[in-house]
Amino acid sequence: MNITERKIAAYNHKGKRAKGIMTFEGFTSKLSFSLFKKPKVGRPEFSNSEISLANGVYGIKLGDSFQQIIKAFGEPSVQLALLENELIIGYGRRHWFHFQLGVLVKVQNKLPFLSPDILNEIPLLGFFDEHSWLIQNKTGRKSLLVDVHTELGLDTRLNKKNQIVLNNKESALTLNFIYSINYITNEKIYTLDTFSMQTNNYKEGRVLPFNHQVIQNNAIEQAYLAIVSNEYLNLKELEGQLGDPIGRIVLSKYSALNIYNHHLLLHIKNSELVKIHLIEEGFTKIAINNYSKKPWFLGDFIQGKSFNQLKPYFPDNVFESDDVVEIETDKYMLLLHFDEDNQQNSLYEAEIILY
Repeated sequence: MNITERKIAAYNHKGKRAKGIMTFEGFTSKLSFSLFKKPKVGRPEFSNSEISLANGVYGIKLGDSFQQIIKAFGEPSVQLALLENELIIGYGRRHWFHFQLGVLVKVQNKLPFLSPDILNEIPLLGFFDEHSWLIQNKTGRKSLLVDVHTELGLDTRLNKKNQIVLNNKESALTLNFIYSINYITNEKIYTLDTFSMQTNNYKEGRVLPFNHQVIQNNAIEQAYLAIVSNEYLNLKELEGQLGDPIGRIVLSKYSALNIYNHHLLLHIKNSELVKIHLIEEGFTKIAINNYSKKPWFLGDFIQGKSFNQLKPYFPDNVFESDDVVEIETDKYMLLLHFDEDNQQNSLYEAEIILY
């Protein structure tokens, strides 16, 4: 039962693409798509800050089910179907839980796949973003290496990755350190920064390719042209053309940001489209290094084109402010962002805000 690639959802008997279940080659993941709904209200209070091989992460242990994590921590802030045979959910910006076959196989508080553009969209979440964790209830973030050794009774040296790895028969707990330099003594001062815990047999799935960027880019251009022409934009039809999102960020009880590819985000509020956001990069080079990125386009406005190349297409009532061009009507606003640090002053981001 292998997930080999993302697929656009199949057409139903009415000629529209079915929605609600994320489908993959040889696999249908109701679990993966089950959280693409309105989140429930409320979240448990936390008194347990312990991270340990014996007791897991805040009382949750590797091997626990997806449902157990949701019951313990509430609905997640983020959900990603980015890796083969693997679902990742996030709480705030600093806690990431990995599931394979419906069970927890890894926890980390730094996810290497997401760019700052995406991370900055995630609302901060109290306990999970406050660095409240304590290794074995004794030592936490920013603790000096010497103090970590003392508190945990260790004499283990850092490995080549500046880590201390603790093991038992089932799992491994990795403590990641960073360093600063004392410029008087030229000594490196190591402090605890992040942790990760995973089963000993965990193998990270490959990043799934973004196979449908061309289809999605065309669908967004047609949606934009419909908006400009003051035509009715059917959100359901647009979502059907785009296929299932690869991720979702919950912004509030009634608002979410759906992630479709490396560039495309849709902001949905109260089941209505409020913004189409085209960004420079949603994922890091670690995630998309082997896959080509297709530039997005909104009619004449094409990602990567320079300000001077696009200026002839600006309407007379355009407003220019620093590196942003605003085109506003009574129905929508189009914001075009240009990179002042680039000699070409090229277009790298666009927002279509609907009124």
